[in-house]
Amino acid sequence: MRSVAEMAVEIVKAQASLRRMTPQEIEEAVRRTAAALQEVSGQGSPAAAAPATPAAGEEPATVPVDEAARRLGVSRLTVYGYIRKGLLRAERKGRSYAVVAEDVEKLRAARRRRRGAAGREAVARRRVRAAAAGRGRRRGQR
Repeated sequence: MRSVAEMAVEIVKAQASLRRMTPQEIEEAVRRTAAALQEVSGQGSPAAAAPATPAAGEEPATVPVDEAARRLGVSRLTVYGYIRKGLLRAERKGRSYAVVAEDVEKLRAARRRRRGAAGREAVARRRVRAAAAGRGRRRGQR
C-alpha cells in the first residue's frame, strides 16, 4: 500500500491539472489532503498532520463572486474566467468560490490604469467622429 503522502501528492496533481495553482496553493492542498487521508485511515491525529494555524491577519479576506463582479464591473462568468486563468485567486466554498479581495482590488486598479489616458483619447476620437458625421452623442439622436 502506498503512503499517505504519495496518495496526497497524486490527488493534488489531479486537482492541479484541472486548474492553475500557485506553488503555495499546491503545498497547502497537499497538507490538507494528507491530513484528511490520515484522519480517514486512522494513521494519526488530524492535528498532528494539519499545518500550523495562520497568525491573525495572514488569512486573506475573501468576497463572493457576485461582489467581485460588482467591484470589477463585469459579469459573474467573467470572474469565473479570471479565476480559471489565474488572474484571481479563489477558494472553493460549497458550490461557489470565495475570491481574494486583495486580488480583486489589484485587478480593478490595473484595469483602471489600462483604460486611463488611452481610454479617454478613444472616447474623444469617437465623439469627434460622431460630431463630424452629424450624429448626436446617443443613438437615435440627430
